[in-house]
Amino acid sequence: MGGQELSWLIAGVGCSAAMLLVIWILMSAYRGWVRGRVDGDILSAVALKSLVLVLLFFWLFLS
Repeated sequence: MGGQELSWLIAGVGCSAAMLLVIWILMSAYRGWVRGRVDGDILSAVALKSLVLVLLFFWLFLS
């Protein structure tokens, strides 16, 4: 396995981990919103921060 293949493997694993993290964050926030423990404003802030987080990780791993 060469250096290029290894870097693509690391990028793929990192992006997959970032996606799983964001999915877990959004599911937790949604469950809190459904149960009435989280306001709609907080839910929208969490969604926006999660989007920024995944974009940051994709930029980090794919650059």
